[in-house]
Amino acid sequence: MQQFNKLLALSFVSAAMLSACGGGGSDSGSAGPGSSARLPITSANYVTVSQEALSTSYFMADSGGLVTGAKVLDERQLMAFVRSQSALMPSRLHGAPKVVTGATQTLTESCDGGLGSISLTLTDLNGNGDLDTGDSAAIVASNCSFNGDTMSGSMTMSVASITGNLSGTVYEVNYNIAINGLSVISGGDKITGSGNMRLGMVSTGLNRTVTTISVDSFQVVGTQGGINANRGLSDFRFVDEHTPSGSSYSSAVSVSGTLSSSALGEQAVSFVTAKPFVRAGNSQARITVQSGSAVLLELDANGDGSFETSTTKPWYELV
Repeated sequence: MQQFNKLLALSFVSAAMLSACGGGGSDSGSAGPGSSARLPITSANYVTVSQEALSTSYFMADSGGLVTGAKVLDERQLMAFVRSQSALMPSRLHGAPKVVTGATQTLTESCDGGLGSISLTLTDLNGNGDLDTGDSAAIVASNCSFNGDTMSGSMTMSVASITGNLSGTVYEVNYNIAINGLSVISGGDKITGSGNMRLGMVSTGLNRTVTTISVDSFQVVGTQGGINANRGLSDFRFVDEHTPSGSSYSSAVSVSGTLSSSALGEQAVSFVTAKPFVRAGNSQARITVQSGSAVLLELDANGDGSFETSTTKPWYELV
């Protein structure tokens, strides 16, 4: 269980390269979340496009702690809360009072410092107190203090499949998660997330794991620093593969998806890690890590594979 919980609480390291592709040429139809039109990537907006793609990836993967810059409200708290609830589900089922097979029970927990509460409705299908396929939890946060912010709203999670022993190093577990108006509040700012996702973890040995987050559709609405901070995300996939390296592990991350946002004028761009894709008639931006503190942003405005414009930015300006 220690390795399982550690992985769920993990702060992921960014992938080394990320490309974003917008409109241009003959590709002028609608795409992405909702009916958002493709946004042509130009020298005037490629830095903003890169920032939105990178910060969205960080938000969904809960990559807290890597970046030194601070925002008025950290939207990554939404996913940090979701991941923390996923990690707690096995121990909650094990510690809950035993009930008849398939029965549900409602429990209440206090949040950080006794501020606010979480209401839990747990269903243990076979009543054995262990995490099994079909077990589920409905979670309602009420002014719940979490990492210095306040959480309110609800989410549900169910176990789609599970094999092996989560207390060991060989197992596979897959969750279905629905987020229903889950909000994080800090000062005068508030953002609310809604959508469905799948969280999967496969471990084949010590420090040998694959964690996957898949999102069909996710919406975030609200304000940060008094500015609209709406985002729509679709067809998102995040994969983090760990392999042994000495006494620890190395991490390889891949990310892809389509997003629209207030910062992009509610228009859409697609992004992907690893090799930058080249599509004739379509503009694209490329993000490459230069160091632990700097990132190179490049623009290919006409899609010919030549990145003619570039700039280097510190991490804290991007995420």
